[in-house]
Amino acid sequence: ILRAAAASGFAEIVYEFLRAGADVNAADPKTGQTALHAALAGGHERCVWTLISVGGADLDVLDAAGQTALVHGYAMLWKRPDETAARAVATLAGAAGAERVKAARVSAHRLVRTMMINSRVLCDHAADGDTNKLRALLMDYADPDSKSESGVPALCLAARAGHADTVSVLLDFEADVTAADAEGELQRDSRCGCGVATRL
Repeated sequence: ILRAAAASGFAEIVYEFLRAGADVNAADPKTGQTALHAALAGGHERCVWTLISVGGADLDVLDAAGQTALVHGYAMLWKRPDETAARAVATLAGAAGAERVKAARVSAHRLVRTMMINSRVLCDHAADGDTNKLRALLMDYADPDSKSESGVPALCLAARAGHADTVSVLLDFEADVTAADAEGELQRDSRCGCGVATRL
C-alpha cells in the first residue's frame, strides 16, 4: 500500500502510513523496488522527501535489476522529463551525498547505453534537420552516435547540412564530437561552424 501511495504521489497518505509503522524499505516481490523507487519513477518530489525525512528510507536498496532508486532517477533524466520529475531526482541526490551521486551517474550512464540502438531513421532526421522527430527518437534511446547505411554518424550529417539546432540536440544527448565517417580521416569542417569532425 505504501508503494502504491508513493507511486501515485499521495505524500500525505505516505506520511500517515509511515507514522503508523509501515516498512519504508519493503520491496515489491517481483521488481524489488521500494516506495522510494516508485516515488522517484513517478516524479513525486514530496513523496521522495517524506520517505527520506520521515521514514528514513535506505538509499542503497537495490531492485531486481541491481539498481538503486538514484540510478533509475538519473537514467530517467535521459528522457528529459518535466521539471517536477527533475526536482524529485534533485531531492534524492541532495540527501544521497556526493559519493552516491557520482556512482549513480556512472551507473545510470551505463544503463542508458545498454538500452541504445543504432537508428538509420535518426540519421535521416539529422540530415533533414527535423529536430523534433530526432529528439523524440533520442528520448526513446536511439543512439546519438547512430550511423547511416554508408557509415556516416548522425552528427556529421547534421553538421554538413548546416542544421545548427539539430547539432545542438545531438550534442545535448552526448553525441561523440570526434566521430568520423567509417571510411575517412578527420578534419574540422569550417562550413558547419561548430567544430564537428567530418570526413576529409
